Amino acid sequence: MGQDQPLDKDVQNPSKAASQSADGLPTVRRIVTEFGILVLMAIIVPVIVLIDVKALSGQVSETSVTELAQAGLILLTAVLFFIGARRFPDAVGYLMSVAVLCTWMFIRENDVYFDLIRHGFWVVPNTILLAIGALFAYRNRDTLKDPFKRHAASREAAFGMVGFVVLIIFSRVFGSGELWRPIMGASYDPAVKAMVQEGLELFGYALFAFGAVLSFRSGFGQTKAAKDT
Repeated sequence: MGQDQPLDKDVQNPSKAASQSADGLPTVRRIVTEFGILVLMAIIVPVIVLIDVKALSGQVSETSVTELAQAGLILLTAVLFFIGARRFPDAVGYLMSVAVLCTWMFIRENDVYFDLIRHGFWVVPNTILLAIGALFAYRNRDTLKDPFKRHAASREAAFGMVGFVVLIIFSRVFGSGELWRPIMGASYDPAVKAMVQEGLELFGYALFAFGAVLSFRSGFGQTKAAKDT
């Protein structure tokens, strides 16, 4: 009898095998599931903001459910990238850089608690964090560019990139007072602008975290490189 052949990695990983068809494309079930989750997020985000507005007399405060959800989502994203950095040493530079960025965002979202020490104190830990992250990225610069390209080429990364754009750019632009003042005229209310911006930020965080979860499940696009070696 011949030697037993090693099992394919996708067979060893039932969740991944079940999410892809024989031609490597995502299954219809996976596409429908992902679409359903996106629809659910689009419904839940306005509901959370509405709850905060009703509970907090028309405002979204720094300690609201909206803000806590934002912090929780970016923390989840950071943890997933940290774990990915341990799991894929050949991509440690890229994955750790994203993890550090997400941690920076988490600290920034919780600046109200650092203000208890001194107003604006969040800058101190974030400056230290960025210095450490930059040094680590430089020392692992050989694992930056190619892992980034492999991840960016995956369909899972698209969710995260769209979420990042919504969070960093669209929420700021569409939630700007310069836009809402001419729209509302004399009835301009900063609380309305803040509600719109915070809602968009929460949706951006949700998309970003969703992309991180999908990327974590698929190995951040690095598994194909591991098969080729």
